[in-house]
Amino acid sequence: MFDIIHVIIYLLLAGALALSVILARKFRAGALNILFVSYAFGVFFLALSQLFDYLVGNGTYVLADVSFHLWLHLIMYCSLLAFIWGGYRVKKSIDSVQAASSSGLSGTDKTVFASLTILAGAFFVLPPILEPAFSVSLPGSAIDLFGLHHFLVFVGAFVVGWYLFRIKGSWGLLGQGIAFMVAFLVLIGGLHLWEVVTESQSLQLFDLPETIVEGVELFFLLPAVLAFIVGQWRIFKFVR
Repeated sequence: MFDIIHVIIYLLLAGALALSVILARKFRAGALNILFVSYAFGVFFLALSQLFDYLVGNGTYVLADVSFHLWLHLIMYCSLLAFIWGGYRVKKSIDSVQAASSSGLSGTDKTVFASLTILAGAFFVLPPILEPAFSVSLPGSAIDLFGLHHFLVFVGAFVVGWYLFRIKGSWGLLGQGIAFMVAFLVLIGGLHLWEVVTESQSLQLFDLPETIVEGVELFFLLPAVLAFIVGQWRIFKFVR
């Protein structure tokens, strides 16, 4: 059952990425271009995190549980940083008289997204190299005991949601699309809060079987991706 849901999520992530790329191409200038490019990179890195999860599951990587979660969350940080950068850039430019006439991505924007892509790629190359050291040093560390890697994603998701919530009221239909994006981020943040209280050693509130923990994670992830797609689709229908 879980395998089927995972396949559905992979397909939805591919659709979400395609919609974001199409919308970024529709809005070739101004803050909207930056916003949808950040969406595209954010969902791309989220998809990479799911790919990493799959590769660990099928034995491509042999990692200690804490190492696996650390690398997975490092890829997720790339996703959140892409969303954060987009929210920051839009918030900064929305009241600027130059926002509408801007050519879109600046050199700094391109550097940020290229750097995040290189980082995400490195997180696929480094695990086998660093696992001998990580398998010894990470168990029992603060990361393992308190689930700091989960907590940072939880906080980051709500920070990005707050940025987008601040600007959504100014943009009509696009604001409605942003509302779905905020819902997506809240659900992603909730997923990682759930991981804090079920998987960290010192902050664990619920000692549940792994199947239940994973099932609830999918309960967060599936509607999160659906919310992302619905928001993008509403805008796509308006501008196509």
